[in-house]
Amino acid sequence: MTLKPIGIDDDGQLPARARTALAGNFADTDTPEGAALRDTIAEGVGGSRPTTFPAFARAFRVRRLADFSAVSDYDINTDRPAAGVTYYTAPGASGAAAGTINEPCSFSAAVSKSDVGTIVMLAGSGDGEYFADETDKLLDKNLNILGPGLAPGTKRVLFTGFVRPSSLTWTLHSGNVYKATIGGNGAQFVIDKRYSHPAVRGGDHPAYAKKADVASITGPGQWAYVGTEVYVWALGNANLVTDSSFMRVSKAGFTGLTKSGNRRVYVEGIEVHGTGWASSNVNGVLDTFGATVGGVSLIKDVRIRYCPLTGFRPKGDAWSAAINVEVSSCTGDGLGYQSNGGVITEALEVGCYGHDLWATDPGAFNINASTAHDDVTIIRVGTRGERTQGPIFADVSGAKSWNIACEARDSTSPTGQGDVGFQALDSDSEMWLDSCYVTGQNLGVNAGNGAPVHTRDMRYANNTNNTYLTGTGSSITPY
Repeated sequence: MTLKPIGIDDDGQLPARARTALAGNFADTDTPEGAALRDTIAEGVGGSRPTTFPAFARAFRVRRLADFSAVSDYDINTDRPAAGVTYYTAPGASGAAAGTINEPCSFSAAVSKSDVGTIVMLAGSGDGEYFADETDKLLDKNLNILGPGLAPGTKRVLFTGFVRPSSLTWTLHSGNVYKATIGGNGAQFVIDKRYSHPAVRGGDHPAYAKKADVASITGPGQWAYVGTEVYVWALGNANLVTDSSFMRVSKAGFTGLTKSGNRRVYVEGIEVHGTGWASSNVNGVLDTFGATVGGVSLIKDVRIRYCPLTGFRPKGDAWSAAINVEVSSCTGDGLGYQSNGGVITEALEVGCYGHDLWATDPGAFNINASTAHDDVTIIRVGTRGERTQGPIFADVSGAKSWNIACEARDSTSPTGQGDVGFQALDSDSEMWLDSCYVTGQNLGVNAGNGAPVHTRDMRYANNTNNTYLTGTGSSITPY
């Protein structure tokens, strides 16, 4: 077996499987792997882990290869919840159905089953979309949630927070602006499925620009939410009374990917669109709602889009792992980790990709592809970030990160201060950069407010400053 570099394929699609190597492929005598070996890092059991980087509770290895890529032998299956009873779901299925493969039930009904351990999400006969009226369910138990995967040619499951299009009745407000009543907790995102954004790798649909009120809507591709109604001026001056099947409006609220308490949840092989609840600080995927902490969040081969906050943010978990996760077109960070309630989170990223992420405030510069806060300890292997409205990678408030074969490209920060590839802030934070690549930044690596950053085998291209220090006591040193 030939070990391949971890990352997103050139066509912007996630690989058909997680590129994590099996433990048996880590022998130095492997060929051609052995010939390309730079070093093997035996995390948790000694080896060349940086001496001051905190030890993890789990033992796994990371191999750096001669081409500056890396692989890991972490097996996410060892941390999955018990399989329990399996129920099958399909878009638009009845809650009263049996939940078998031949008679799938609704997602919310499957979550409510007392003996459920695994939910297999089927794409069904339509286009695979599960809407908010069937995903609005907190996860109150340990679960495996499995989809068909993201391989090219696979009919995908789209787990969404979108209002079912047939439930919106559009009427003309004035000019080219149409309105529909949405109610509930309000609208958060409007996208147009007729188009793919030309500047976004992976072909995300364009998100309409949110305006403060109806009077501020001055052209196509804009929307506002006032009272209980959403107002939209569609691209191409489309008549939404005649046809609105392409419009998707996300509704604020919980979905079946928000955990209630310290649950152990594994999600694999689905796309997630438009989930989260910004005003209640509930993020897109596997956020924890409530004070209970200490759970486990596991996510593999998942693509996340159009969330109003961070795409993937486990909060207060004891352990979190993200394998081949792509996050784009969210108005927040791609992947974010936060300790809570006295639980210090340990996390691992392998082959993740955060890109085209922005803030609702055009002047902000704090949106990251991946970020850790509040004493989190994280290892990133082969994570890539680009085009974020702020530092590509940022670790603050006591976070410790070891970044191996990661890439930071082309921040879109409106200020030089946020145009950074890798950034560590605060004297109690610390960052290790190992075989990483930084390009197109004002500041390639920035240590600020007393933070120490340690570098080894770095590569830089087209940065104004490859390294930069801000604040007293900050340092960037080789190790």
